[in-house]
Amino acid sequence: MTLATAAGMSTIPSQPASVQSLATNVLQQFDTDKDGRLSVDEFSQFLNRLIDSLAGGQTQADSLLSSTSPTTTVQPQATQLLQSTPIYAFTGFDASRAQSAAGSLKYDAYNVLKSLNPADPASMQTAYQQLNAMHPGDYQLDADNNLMLTGTADGYIGARPLGYNGSSWDPSAGWQWSWFAYNAAHPGPNGETS
Repeated sequence: MTLATAAGMSTIPSQPASVQSLATNVLQQFDTDKDGRLSVDEFSQFLNRLIDSLAGGQTQADSLLSSTSPTTTVQPQATQLLQSTPIYAFTGFDASRAQSAAGSLKYDAYNVLKSLNPADPASMQTAYQQLNAMHPGDYQLDADNNLMLTGTADGYIGARPLGYNGSSWDPSAGWQWSWFAYNAAHPGPNGETS
């Protein structure tokens, strides 16, 4: 491939098979609504994760996507970042507390949900099963498939469209996991509403 640069023309060797494989892996991991293309938000999530992983050490895209074996050594901090960086968007959580608050119902839910697709209705059931095994009886699923944190009266978590503001409901933009305080529509185990 020939590229025009400020310094003139530059030839870059192309590897179409590996590029095609990388593109397929990016699409599989970041196409949250499974429509076969990346929205601006989905592509932004990929870029943010790639940039964050590169900031932690030298790596290549195939190690980011973990579908092929890496060809360079990934520094431990980059590996830890990749393991802790959620693939999906979250609201109502502080990602910096993912490890320090582990063991709490809210952040154990965060750590389980970060690899589950909020656009998939089965994801919450999967999360509930894992979390109920960790904290028996401290979680419940309500009729709307929200995960109620009944063991601590610490609100609830549900899948919502990206940018959800409490009234709009446009799933065409993609999905996110959202934490909410208990309210009249979703009261806590002792009737809490805020």
